[in-house]
Amino acid sequence: MKNLPRLLMQIPLAEKRLHAQVAILKQIRRTADDLRGVLSPKRAQRLLPDTTCLEDKIVREITRLLALKAQAQDVIAQLEDDRERLILELRYLKLMKWEDVALEANYALRSVMRLHRQAMGKLREMNPTDGEAAEFAGQVNQLTGVDVDPSLL
Repeated sequence: MKNLPRLLMQIPLAEKRLHAQVAILKQIRRTADDLRGVLSPKRAQRLLPDTTCLEDKIVREITRLLALKAQAQDVIAQLEDDRERLILELRYLKLMKWEDVALEANYALRSVMRLHRQAMGKLREMNPTDGEAAEFAGQVNQLTGVDVDPSLL
């Protein structure tokens, strides 16, 4: 499993990148509409950038964001405690601020932070990073003489 906090933090970053790219595309289209009223269509087309590349980039970003959210949902679903799952889903999948998570979950902010810490600790134990898996595989190899592939852990 990749570094769990890094996985969860990639979601809001991908969301921000996507919103920025969509805003740029909207601005280009508004400018194109404005120019079409003033310039000939051929001249307006020559002055404006081709948006196909940006549109393709947006589609790739949407696909990446959906994959990240699916992966995060799979990881979060491993938690047995409904409260911990709710906190992580609100924070990382719905991208809520801490205060909004507390309001939505009907908990004090301090309780939300405690549940978040507990949940992340449990997920780290259940999903060691690649480095931890390699270290564990090395320890198994030393103790037993059996060569263990870290990717299987």
